[in-house]
Amino acid sequence: MRPDADTRFNTVSIGIIYSLLLAYIARSCGEKMIIKKILIVDDDPDVCKGMEVRLKADHYDIFFATDAVSTLSQAHKHEPNLIIIDLGLPGGYGLVMIEKLKVWPCLTLVPVIVVYAQD
Repeated sequence: MRPDADTRFNTVSIGIIYSLLLAYIARSCGEKMIIKKILIVDDDPDVCKGMEVRLKADHYDIFFATDAVSTLSQAHKHEPNLIIIDLGLPGGYGLVMIEKLKVWPCLTLVPVIVVYAQD
């Protein structure tokens, strides 16, 4: 296996996620929803770094969580306008986290983008 194969895959994946995200934000802004604060829940540091670089360049405030505890803490602390969550978090916590986040009144209407990648 070539050492750069994984890097190329991650770059393409992050590019696709970012393109979908921009399309969603553009559509939402047309509906008078302003997205400024984004919570990214992912345990892959490469994905987080790629998303951070692209989103901060577009002046979004980005917050990260890698597990259930930090997800709830970050969501409560920052009250994001958008949540991007990895469905494949260790322990299968992706779906559980979405359910727990949607119970909070301040997050009930916050859109969630679910991403999933398999090795």
